[in-house]
Amino acid sequence: MLVIVIGVLGFSANLFSIQTQQAEFGQAQNIIVNFADGIDDIASREGASTYVRLNIRAGGPVWNYNFDTILVKVSIYNQTDYIVLLNGTLQALTYRAGSQIGTGSFAILRGVNDSAVFNNAHPLGRVSTAQVNGAYITLDYARVGVSDLGFMNVSKGLGGGYDYINIVQVNLINLTFGSSTGGASTFAVATNVDMVVKTYRLNFSSVTPLPSYNLWFNITLGSRSNMMDSYTLPVRVGSVFDGYSNSTVPVDVVLILITPQIRIDFIGG
Repeated sequence: MLVIVIGVLGFSANLFSIQTQQAEFGQAQNIIVNFADGIDDIASREGASTYVRLNIRAGGPVWNYNFDTILVKVSIYNQTDYIVLLNGTLQALTYRAGSQIGTGSFAILRGVNDSAVFNNAHPLGRVSTAQVNGAYITLDYARVGVSDLGFMNVSKGLGGGYDYINIVQVNLINLTFGSSTGGASTFAVATNVDMVVKTYRLNFSSVTPLPSYNLWFNITLGSRSNMMDSYTLPVRVGSVFDGYSNSTVPVDVVLILITPQIRIDFIGG
């Protein structure tokens, strides 16, 4: 009888532990999705921050310093020259579930699996779950956002005339690890510590005036076995008539690369 009682108590304790870890893992999925929403919100505001609280009784956050690599090249129309916008390593936040929890095959809870998102069609932050020596939740930003901001004519000043350009903005949110302190729970705090901005100009060389043309984005992620993804962004204005020179002139593209530096700290509570 005593053996049976001990066995029942052990089974009950184990079942309770499994249920607790399942609840913690399910809660962590919702929390990290909310965290991604907050990071997207602060990505345009240097100095802004957001935070969530994570329970770490059985699982906890794990930082991935080498989540992926990215290479972004851009070409204009059918010209062969490229501008390399990005070439580097991307980090990611992962949450490891308790040892008694498993999950199914790779699943996306937020965002998309694409390496580029155009005109804010989807959020940049992807939250996914996978089974890799245990159940994990991952928040990554291994993709760029591309937005067509339209056509502008800029005065050349005293020299007279105008400069005609199409402006395209490219965003890459860069996650970095800050510091960590222990506790029964932890606050994950994301802070926009810097907005790195670079500009590039692609000269559109065309003898024949065109009403529009394409901008090509070629993106290579290490996680995809270095297979290149190609995307086309239609540019609406190809050539305009310049009254100052009394001729039709091609319209160049100015790329504005914005890379918010998002530092994540874990503060024990």
